Amino acid sequence: SRFIGLHFFSPANVMKLLEIVPIPETALSTLATGFAMARMLGYTADELIGKSVVDLTYPDDLTDSVASNERIARGEIASFTLEKRYLHKSGRAVWARVFVSTLKDKPRRHLLHVVDISEEKQSSARLRDTETRFRDMAESIEQDFWIMSVEPLELLYTSPAASRISWISSEVSSTA
Repeated sequence: SRFIGLHFFSPANVMKLLEIVPIPETALSTLATGFAMARMLGYTADELIGKSVVDLTYPDDLTDSVASNERIARGEIASFTLEKRYLHKSGRAVWARVFVSTLKDKPRRHLLHVVDISEEKQSSARLRDTETRFRDMAESIEQDFWIMSVEPLELLYTSPAASRISWISSEVSSTA
């Protein structure tokens, strides 16, 4: 049977993300974890073996990723969390929230926990785009409108036209 250990070794440019070491006590859940990581990145487990953090990290995220891994390898920190992009086999970015912590073993090893947050990032980007389109539309409309919350009763948004009308209304009522 095979064991898949998700852990780092120093130095950062040769840290293996996935190692397969023969051992009879391998838990099926451990194997499944390694295969899930490989699937997330579009590889088979065999293709992922021997690839380093540098090989699999999106270039723009490499500096922070390597720096964090070097700090934990030197023992400066016991754990870290970061959001970064991995490179999928196809070349596209796969967003992940990465948790790395030091195990209390000798020699020192590190546990890696990776959560695919690609959908979360895509949803956030779509929400920002929607908010931008709404703001552009709202600011270009000459009609007044506002958005209110019922519970609790609260004014959430007032269009620029509504603000102008309110200003004109107060001027008209003060001159009447």
